Amino acid sequence: MEVSLDKIRKSWKSLEGYHTQVYFAPEAVAAYQQAGLDFILGYFASRSAPMGKVSDKVVASVFYVFKPELVTMAIPKAWDIIDPDKLTEIRYDAADKALRRILSDSIDSKDILIAAEITKKIALAATNNFAGRPLFAGHL
Repeated sequence: MEVSLDKIRKSWKSLEGYHTQVYFAPEAVAAYQQAGLDFILGYFASRSAPMGKVSDKVVASVFYVFKPELVTMAIPKAWDIIDPDKLTEIRYDAADKALRRILSDSIDSKDILIAAEITKKIALAATNNFAGRPLFAGHL
């Protein structure tokens, strides 16, 4: 099967807003605070939690665009406060609440259901291509 980079970029642009809301939506920020994490701890820990209780060096390596000292402020301190598996559950719950607020009545619409199915198929098709994608592998 030929891969179309234009289609991949279009899909990414269409879905990125749904993905990033889990870091900044009020539901997520409040959930992380309720778990005892300030914004910085919540951001880095919730993003890296699917990889398990990894070190600050692993997280800084995976999140290479951030200054390593910023990551070190959050990890491993966050793991002293909350288990990564529990934080992943909190993250998914916060994402669900935020998406329900954002999409409102349209969340059960045919278009959203179709988009969700297509997105799921894309993700499942990529499950054998996890090398060099530690966050994706963590979510698997």
